Amino acid sequence: MSSSVVSNNQGADHRANSGASYAPDRKRQPASRAEIRISPSKYFNTRNIIPAGTMSHRSRKVLALRFLWASLVGSIPHRKPQIVPFLTSFAAIMGLLSLVTNAFPVFAIDAPKSSPQSVPADGVVSSIVPKLTYPFRIAVADQPLRAALNSIANASKCNYWLDRNIDPTVLVRSDDEGKQAATALQAFKNVAASAHCHVAVVGNMVLIGRTDWVEKIGATLLAFPSSEIRDISWATATTPTAAMNAIGLPPSQPLPHDLWPAVSWSGVSPATAHRLIVAQFDLMPGGANSDANSDAYQTLQAPATVTAMYPAGPGAKELREALVKSDPKASIKSMPSGLVVRAKPAAHIAATLDWLESSSVAVAKPLDIKNTRFTLRVENTPAANVFGQLAATAGRTLVIAPLCGVICEKPISFSVQDESMAGLTQRIADDLGLKLTWTETQLLIEAQ
Repeated sequence: MSSSVVSNNQGADHRANSGASYAPDRKRQPASRAEIRISPSKYFNTRNIIPAGTMSHRSRKVLALRFLWASLVGSIPHRKPQIVPFLTSFAAIMGLLSLVTNAFPVFAIDAPKSSPQSVPADGVVSSIVPKLTYPFRIAVADQPLRAALNSIANASKCNYWLDRNIDPTVLVRSDDEGKQAATALQAFKNVAASAHCHVAVVGNMVLIGRTDWVEKIGATLLAFPSSEIRDISWATATTPTAAMNAIGLPPSQPLPHDLWPAVSWSGVSPATAHRLIVAQFDLMPGGANSDANSDAYQTLQAPATVTAMYPAGPGAKELREALVKSDPKASIKSMPSGLVVRAKPAAHIAATLDWLESSSVAVAKPLDIKNTRFTLRVENTPAANVFGQLAATAGRTLVIAPLCGVICEKPISFSVQDESMAGLTQRIADDLGLKLTWTETQLLIEAQ
């Protein structure tokens, strides 16, 4: 191996040629010329010094370390730095190290393993969009809040969850202008406003409750998506612990005692149901995995930002505009499957409602009176009012023949479970001795 030392020290050349390591005698060199220049190709040419196969693995590592130190330190003049030569030497060293990784494993660096990208939660499930946006008319005035919500949910086939801190028996007031909701979403909003509640649509669920509660639970549902979905139900007077057992996640921590109404959800994951249940007590699972129980629940809180996927198609422009309006710093990326949005939780909720109410999303489709089913309870309500509500729900106009007016003013009471609209109206008509006819535009009531 050969080296050249820019100095008057002739003995250094002899030591270099002998293969011995050394440090230049700086006391005998001019201070302004204290610079070492080493040729990597010559420095690593050890065949003339050490026979092949006699250098140990440890010796090779020591040799590489010496070369690295000399190249990084010795190539920089003490008084007049030269950045370009230094960068050139550094780049050459990095390239050399990449080539001799097998020979010098001490320098081998394993690249970090990339973790799979998590799939964002659905901001809105595609299947719920037409349910919320079909033409829909229903009159729910003067009904208890929960009964009104049940009527809307059963007619539209939507899942909903009511905040436990809201009185479910409060009466829904009549609209001041007598204006009925045109869609199921507007019906949910009108009823919620009557009880001073806020509405959010997240995934496959309509949330109704306190403004901050709706935002927090909506955000946690978006922050912890789950691909497993199934139908979830439990009976009336179910306790929170029994509800957890019903979804297959028995709690390892006792939940407060309460009695809840029956629930029948379609296409909801157990992870989502888990969060909805504990959110009733302003709690959330403490673990990172929402599909499993946590021994310690945490206080329900919303993350600063959440990422969600929105379906492609009609209304994408309106959704983008609504998101930017609600959160100017929102990140929106167009993907073949839809829009991936990272924004504040409040922006997701507000933009979703604006988007679902835009004219480009609404889908015109008449209600199927034979397959639309109800779970309904009516007490001492004039038959004409009941017919009117059902006709409005189906998007038809109620027409009562003059001779039937007195009969239709008779108060009726009934309770039905999972009854079709056609069957329910026919039952009422038979009890009153009336003839009922459904058309594409009307519900006609006549005398038999």
